[in-house]
Amino acid sequence: MSLNTRAAYSDSATPVWLAQQVPDAYVSLLKKWGSASDISAGRPNISLGELLNIMASVLENKSDYLAGELGWQLQPTAYGDLGQAMMCASSLRHCLELLQDFGPLVSLGVSSFDVTQTDEICTIHHMVTPWVSSNLQNLWNASCLFSWRRSFHFLLGGEFESRISLNHAAPLSYDAAQLFERFGQVDFDQAECSLSFSTTYLDLPLVLQNSTVLAQALTRCRERQLLSYQYEHRTTVAKVKGLLKCSVDGYPRLEALADMLHISARSLRRHLAAEGFTYSVLLEQARIRDAADLLVLQHIPIQQVAESLGYSDSSNFARDFRQWVGSSPSEYRRLAKGKNLVPVGESIT
Repeated sequence: MSLNTRAAYSDSATPVWLAQQVPDAYVSLLKKWGSASDISAGRPNISLGELLNIMASVLENKSDYLAGELGWQLQPTAYGDLGQAMMCASSLRHCLELLQDFGPLVSLGVSSFDVTQTDEICTIHHMVTPWVSSNLQNLWNASCLFSWRRSFHFLLGGEFESRISLNHAAPLSYDAAQLFERFGQVDFDQAECSLSFSTTYLDLPLVLQNSTVLAQALTRCRERQLLSYQYEHRTTVAKVKGLLKCSVDGYPRLEALADMLHISARSLRRHLAAEGFTYSVLLEQARIRDAADLLVLQHIPIQQVAESLGYSDSSNFARDFRQWVGSSPSEYRRLAKGKNLVPVGESIT
């Protein structure tokens, strides 16, 4: 059976994401619910685009609450090397740090999450990219949170009280008692999708902690991470440069860039540091690029150029610009006019 590669996601989906291979565990689980016919015989792997279509097909043909079943079956071992690292971590806090660092290896660019914490409550906020259809967004959000809740419960030795919030309506047909027995409190029709629990769990030791096996699993995770970057043919720095565009609200903050790249802000900082950059350096380069482009356009007043770049005081802009390029904005403009320069955008770094 050939797959309709546009059924489960919008035309704006990124082709690189859709072409990447997905973990075998995901496919094996979906085969349990009658989707084996959607996978060509003898193929060892399928792409993310095909996986999303298989999930859509299963949703159409399965009357039970699929998210609950997937979440129950997706134990830590289903996440491969990352799952093994999580099982061998020293604490739940350490486990969350690993998820933040290597989560993209299993989220496949479909989802991302943030962790917030008060004195008493830790909350994992889970988000799915909008180019996935709404029914698959619901499935992905719920199954991930169910899976994490079961994993944390297991790794803490069976002692883990939590609350799962889901932003979609309760399914028409599901076993509420079984859902509570498996995942604790689950509330539908909430403002967001999240998993909340007491901060007292964060530093409790995990029952399977093993520093030797952890080191081996992390080595493999880093190798996979490197291969993933090579596959995408673009560095994190290149991606951030492409996204650092000035709008009426100014330049995107680091947290907004992380959301666009479907990683945590902490992971984005680490990726940039590994390539020898920081957000502030790239932001300065973007301002230099855009300032130079705008100053070439002789009809735009320098005060307006400054305001366009987020400066309320043109003198501060002039000072920074001189530090960047060694001349004042007016001097640069005169030079640009004499040489008939045109805006060059990305080439100014």
